[in-house]
Amino acid sequence: MKKNKLIVLLVLAGLTKYATAQNVGIGTTTPQQKLHVKGNVFVTDSLGLGITIPEFKLDVQGSIRIRSGGTPFTTPGIWFNDITNSSTPAFAGMVNDTLLGFYGTGFGDFGFVMATNTGNVGIANSNPAYKLDVNGRMRIRSGGADFTTPGIWLNDINNLNSQAFIGMANNNQVGFYGKGLNNFGLLMNTDNGEILYSGKLNMATQLVTQNFIVPALSSRLEVALCPVGYKVISGGGGHYDGLGGLDTKILFSGPTSAMDGWAIRVNNSGPSGYNMSVSCICAKIK
Repeated sequence: MKKNKLIVLLVLAGLTKYATAQNVGIGTTTPQQKLHVKGNVFVTDSLGLGITIPEFKLDVQGSIRIRSGGTPFTTPGIWFNDITNSSTPAFAGMVNDTLLGFYGTGFGDFGFVMATNTGNVGIANSNPAYKLDVNGRMRIRSGGADFTTPGIWLNDINNLNSQAFIGMANNNQVGFYGKGLNNFGLLMNTDNGEILYSGKLNMATQLVTQNFIVPALSSRLEVALCPVGYKVISGGGGHYDGLGGLDTKILFSGPTSAMDGWAIRVNNSGPSGYNMSVSCICAKIK
């Protein structure tokens, strides 16, 4: 019994010594902070930092700092296990000195990053040059307030009003909506490509005609090309002098694949050549 009392007195004496120095050491005789633990710490319930009644395994009131170092990643951050604790699929932390991000081991890279010096956010892009910089395609789904179809509202330059909307008008039309117009001024049908517009459309048009001769017993392909910057909207071809014959046949008449002109192919099975022409109307939106 005397032996146990002696041990207690020695422990109290040691704690009193370190408490006088304002720092308490566990596993070390030279504590550097209020509580300095050398070795592992095992907590069976909850641990509170800055809070007296912790509600989680680690409950912190205020800010915490994570410093660089350690493995398997040298930049500061937190690794996350899967729900069975059989693998470590994700990391949240610093990519380098100026990027904070989320890393996925299956992806093998940071899929989401934020530049700490600019505030720019990158998705699948580790060098974002804009407030949101996406590498690849993204999807916008329906829902939300103000407009239920998916799309993007655009503010005026003073950020006072939402002036325009770009997105789906319904299930099969995408378009441009103007607040002043209170309607979609331009719509495209996603099923057939049909374009609908309301209001004024400032468009320049030009007629292009190309004359040519189809020799006897031969065929010829001729194209009427639009000026640079114009696209064909209609066209056709035939005998320009009205002296056609039953031995000429138009095998093809239609726009070019690049929509920059109108092409026709004519076959002449007769003994004489024929004068032909191909024309198209080209348009350019100013």
